[in-house]
Amino acid sequence: MMWYNSKSSELQSTPPWGASYIAQEVIEELYLDWQQVSDDFIPSMPILTKEQKLVALDAEYESQFTELAKAWATASMCGNNVLSDEIKIEYAKLKEEYNTKQEAIKNDR
Repeated sequence: MMWYNSKSSELQSTPPWGASYIAQEVIEELYLDWQQVSDDFIPSMPILTKEQKLVALDAEYESQFTELAKAWATASMCGNNVLSDEIKIEYAKLKEEYNTKQEAIKNDR
């Protein structure tokens, strides 16, 4: 048997309270989110709301936008117009990709 935490989606082979004996009342109070499941149990994927999907999308792309903005600023400050223009094109492509995914989420596609 396995133990599954429905709140954190954690799955483990031992009881969350370890090998020690604990009264059933204490288990029910402290380990409310844990349940015993079969060895072949597969947790269901959580269904995310639109807002959660948009937050995840922002988190996925934020660092990429930041890195490109820093690279563009550095290239511009150094007077490297060729590199600066290439970074602008990369940024525009990334922004288009982001906008496409954002619209798909907003329109449930």
